[in-house]
Amino acid sequence: MANPAMRHGVALILLVLAVVAAVDLAGCKKSGSEAVASVDGVDITQDAVYNEVPASERDQALFRLVIARLVEKEAQKAGIAVTDADVQSEIEMSFGSMENFQEQMNQSGLDLVSEMARARTGLILVRLATKDVQATDDEIKARFELEKGQYRQPPSVHLREIRVRERSAADDVLRQLKGGADFNQMIMERSLSTQSNGDWGSLNKETLAGIPLRGLSSDAMSAKAGDIIGPYAWPEETGAKDQFSVFKVEERQEGQEPSLDDAQIRALVQRQVEMYSPAAVDPVELQRRLLSSAKIEVLSPDFKSFEQMVAGASAAEAPPVGETPGAPPGASAPPLAADEGN
Repeated sequence: MANPAMRHGVALILLVLAVVAAVDLAGCKKSGSEAVASVDGVDITQDAVYNEVPASERDQALFRLVIARLVEKEAQKAGIAVTDADVQSEIEMSFGSMENFQEQMNQSGLDLVSEMARARTGLILVRLATKDVQATDDEIKARFELEKGQYRQPPSVHLREIRVRERSAADDVLRQLKGGADFNQMIMERSLSTQSNGDWGSLNKETLAGIPLRGLSSDAMSAKAGDIIGPYAWPEETGAKDQFSVFKVEERQEGQEPSLDDAQIRALVQRQVEMYSPAAVDPVELQRRLLSSAKIEVLSPDFKSFEQMVAGASAAEAPPVGETPGAPPGASAPPLAADEGN
């Protein structure tokens, strides 16, 4: 489970991507190099827009792709370069590791290559929005003290499950495991589901409390790594009547107090300070300016609502899809002044 610092980063990157999310480029529904639109003389082809996009979403997909092109061009003018290493560092800051990122993309059914491209666009937007901002040590320390609790990592346990029907079967599984049977082998032979190899990931007291298995939370939080706990009966209302779970505690993580000595936490706090600075660029205004100054031509009759979307956004009548009007890109906490007033 990602620690609170990682969750801050995940929220940040997802909200930034909501402004300029590019369409998924994996697996074509309609293939072709015919231009459907152009941005300042540079064509956008069918391949870029129709891939994995239902007909009802084509206008929005083209709009997002146009914004991504304009953001890239603006970054070039500003001398802002984003490398593959920069993108990887951003993902690792947000998700903890590339492995965690890939796992979350797989669980969400998202294409890894496309999401990497979206992460690149999001990072460029962040750098454009904050290119004239430099957070001071005092500002970073003040923001950190204000939000310190959000970065605190509570104790957690990493659980894996074997689920069976009937209490007698669960008791037998428990007896064999405590007698030295291999947990992996028992999953394959006895568990009702082998999905994800029974892995529940890391859970803390708060998340465990939301699982409707009586006694699991207290047992898990007091267990040591390697302990086998259970069995636990699933309530009838969960749709798993007469099913029982036995868990292995794979790992136990003690709680950690956050510190600005942690490079990841410091980078995230600095990002918060810079993006809420009065000198940061409002993403709605940036989008309006880029759209207003660009020469955009629609070359295909498939995009009936696109021009209206561009006109509305150019006039700042509506924020980008998924973004709050006037909020800094990636906003995941109120500005410092508002926090102090709470």
